[in-house]
Amino acid sequence: MYTYDRKSVRSAIALVTLLILFLTTYYLRLDNVVGMFRDDAWYALLAKALATGKGYTLINSPTMGIVPIYPPLYSSILSLVFRMAPEFPDNLFLLKSVSILAMLIASILAYSYFIIRDCSKWVAIILAAVVGFSPGLVFIATSSLMSECVYMVIQLGSIILIHKSTHGLTSHRSNLFVFLGGVLLSLAFLTRSVAIAFLLAAIILFLINSQVKKAFLLLLGSLVIAGPWMIYSNLHRPTEAQRSEVNNYVIVPYTEQFWDRTAGDTSSGKITLSELPSRVVENLSTIVSSDIGAIVAPLFFPALNQGLAERETTYHLLISLIVSLLVLLGYVQCIRHRRTVVEAAFPLYLAIVVLWPFPPFRFLLPLIPFFLLYFIEGVKFFLKLHLANSQASPNLKNQQDLNTGLIVVTGILFLTAMGGNIQYIVRKNAKVESELPKWIKIFNETELILNWTRINIQKDHLITTENPALVYLYTGNKTVTYDQPQQNWDLWKSQRVRYYVSTTVGSNPLDQIIQSRFYVAHRTNGPLKLAVTDLGPIEIRKPWEYRR
Repeated sequence: MYTYDRKSVRSAIALVTLLILFLTTYYLRLDNVVGMFRDDAWYALLAKALATGKGYTLINSPTMGIVPIYPPLYSSILSLVFRMAPEFPDNLFLLKSVSILAMLIASILAYSYFIIRDCSKWVAIILAAVVGFSPGLVFIATSSLMSECVYMVIQLGSIILIHKSTHGLTSHRSNLFVFLGGVLLSLAFLTRSVAIAFLLAAIILFLINSQVKKAFLLLLGSLVIAGPWMIYSNLHRPTEAQRSEVNNYVIVPYTEQFWDRTAGDTSSGKITLSELPSRVVENLSTIVSSDIGAIVAPLFFPALNQGLAERETTYHLLISLIVSLLVLLGYVQCIRHRRTVVEAAFPLYLAIVVLWPFPPFRFLLPLIPFFLLYFIEGVKFFLKLHLANSQASPNLKNQQDLNTGLIVVTGILFLTAMGGNIQYIVRKNAKVESELPKWIKIFNETELILNWTRINIQKDHLITTENPALVYLYTGNKTVTYDQPQQNWDLWKSQRVRYYVSTTVGSNPLDQIIQSRFYVAHRTNGPLKLAVTDLGPIEIRKPWEYRR
């Protein structure tokens, strides 16, 4: 007679339901926005360069062959889409499908990770769903072409391999898993350089445990993949002339960007060594007062989960402080009972983030499985204290109550994640323009100016403020970055640059200066007032000092 396991059936129904909900959520959140982070426009441009045989170079620049500092893996993956569907932005949904698929895989890997960290099956399922439905990551996947989702998959895969290498495997298989973990960590490094924290932590942990061979295999596995790129990028560093031409953070070494007040923004100025502590304090306070709360309880922090660096009220500060304390408590509990490579890497990773001159939130998003685990461990600690003080319950019932309590808490986390998505979907489908998410409104106006430029300016090279990669992708015109016009005026003339395309969000004095001196060929009617300015024919162009 045919029999079936009711628990297995319930699990299967839950997984199918979550899959349908996953696909529905991502479909409803998918839009045509791209390039608003600026980095994602560069990823797409470099993917197109690879797909068209130009190599890993800045094809928007008048001079060919300029190599960026960006790690190449994510653009290499996107280049496969460009080979199948070369027309941009017609291929945008296919390009975004890379991150959507990554989020699905990340959810599966997160479930495996939570299981090996001793979570019960249903707690692991719900936490994995929270990862997959995290509004911040859903936003990254559906409203940008950023690399965080792909990075998280590779990061999780490497950690699982390294973890399994230390548990119940033969010596040969254990060494193989360590080597493969090193390979994946190198791929993570080639996606986002901050992955160096996990590589260093794993090596240090093996050395502390006198596992020198494993430390060597891990390093070897990472160098096999990352080593050639590091050598290649050092041999092809942009020359001073190329840096002057591009004039953009995409070719500025991280060692130089580190001293910017805001990474990649030369106009923000530089800091000195004595100012580093204040940067650390500011970033730490941001993480504790808003970012961790926005990751674990996203419903209460809509702005941060919609790509905007807007901070919240005292009410939100309190929520984030409570969440942060529980995360810290859970981290301490994990260190006390079962230290892994994640516990070793966590402080190293955070040290890089708080030292870097940029808002931390986006760098923390790929750590969401670990934040969730530590949060649950913190909650578990308090539940155990409560149950230990409840003398009426026998030990077995205490354990059942503990599991029930954890399922309730993880269920609440899932509801906050879904609530954040529903919140965004409602705004995304608003019939009134003013009610749309700010991110979409900014892009809509940017797209208008880019489409006008594509139709009306077909041959001339362009100057643009912040987003030369996106301008090139939409128009096909060569682009250089607008900065220090008095010094670069003759250079732009030699590069046959005629038009200036404003893509700046917010008031920019450089926009106002250039538009006041030269003819504005077109201006959008939206609140950003983006414009295309004609600098005049190169042969008779007036010097920069000219006033109208």
